Amino acid sequence: MADEASVQALQTKLTIAEDSLQTKQILINELQDHIKDLERQQEKYEQRVQGEKRQLELDLATIKSEHEKCCNLMPAHVAIKSVNLGEKYLQMRNDRVQVAKSIGTLETFELLRHPNGMVSFKSTAFPNLYLSAEASKAGGSVTCSNTCGSREKFWINWANNARVGIEPVDFKGRFLMMYKDGFDKVSVQGGKGSWELFYIVLVR
Repeated sequence: MADEASVQALQTKLTIAEDSLQTKQILINELQDHIKDLERQQEKYEQRVQGEKRQLELDLATIKSEHEKCCNLMPAHVAIKSVNLGEKYLQMRNDRVQVAKSIGTLETFELLRHPNGMVSFKSTAFPNLYLSAEASKAGGSVTCSNTCGSREKFWINWANNARVGIEPVDFKGRFLMMYKDGFDKVSVQGGKGSWELFYIVLVR
């Protein structure tokens, strides 16, 4: 009887050990499946990163190409079109700057190139009249001037899809802005969001 009890006890222990091994194997299989899932996620992430990297390289190449085209065309006749407002263009009269719905002589500028990549926008309707920017801590304004000094010079900051920000040389970090506040307005503001993005449209 004692031997039979011992055998049964041993069998019980063996069964428990086998169950434990099965449980451990299940856990090992689940862990391996989890590792494989993580590896698949890592592979997808790396593929996405590579895709985004290639897209950024393409965007950069496009920006450089557009920049070179713009530089090669200078001086050129251009219009400044809002990205957010659709068919709205910067218009310069002999005493003020405002917004127009189409391109005419008042909306056409001669794009002049200066050293170090700076540009000026000269009116094609009025002789020796240039786009000018004024700015302060409270904000800024876009005006016109009969001289071409530092406040009539701008940096063209290329974004994606041929969009640009127009940054006054004298006011780093400020950008021309076209927005709607009751009616269409033009000003100079800090930051470069969608309201500060434009298309430089070639007129000729």
